[in-house]
Amino acid sequence: MTSKSELDVRVERSTRVYDTSALNFYDIFVHGFCNRFAWQCSTETLIAQYNQLVTGNHLEVGVGTAFLIDKCRVPGRNPRLGIMDFSKQCLTHSAKRLERYRPEIYQSDILKPLDIKGPKFDSIGINYVLHCVPGSFAEKGVAFKNMKAVLTDHGVLFGSTLLGKDVTRNRVARTLMALYNKVGAFTNRADDVASLRTALEANFKHVEIDVVGCCALFKAWD
Repeated sequence: MTSKSELDVRVERSTRVYDTSALNFYDIFVHGFCNRFAWQCSTETLIAQYNQLVTGNHLEVGVGTAFLIDKCRVPGRNPRLGIMDFSKQCLTHSAKRLERYRPEIYQSDILKPLDIKGPKFDSIGINYVLHCVPGSFAEKGVAFKNMKAVLTDHGVLFGSTLLGKDVTRNRVARTLMALYNKVGAFTNRADDVASLRTALEANFKHVEIDVVGCCALFKAWD
């Protein structure tokens, strides 16, 4: 039997906090408290990004509780929605929440090639995921390559991530990030705008990044 690599172990550790009990209060804590008082990027700002960029042929990566894709306006009368996560608990929770869309369900590690059945997607959203992924952007940037492989030629990748370097962080943000990095839920001490841009530009012709508080909102396309 092949033993797990150190990276596999770190990926599992980063998702361990998303058990069933944690998912029940995640939305209140993150979208009700942290976004406003710690990260200083409002939940309304995140939803607005989704409303602008989501399509009727969308893949949500690191779906978590599916809060944003549930709250945004997905266009079309019969949209195609895929949800992807490393955590079975997140997928079960989100599939129930998004039952009206009859979502395609994929359990996958974004650091590895994605096994998607069916056509490619016109939009891919990845919100509050990358700061949880182990490694620097030079390492976890492979996720952009893997997601682009299942994105149509005219498609757009968009999302947000919390930066741990070269951004203004208040005391609450510094305290929470220090704790989350210590327990392995976050790996973002070295994450900054420049390294995020470099990783995106290695895979896409066009990249836009806006920093709000300590959150980077990005979109990338060819």
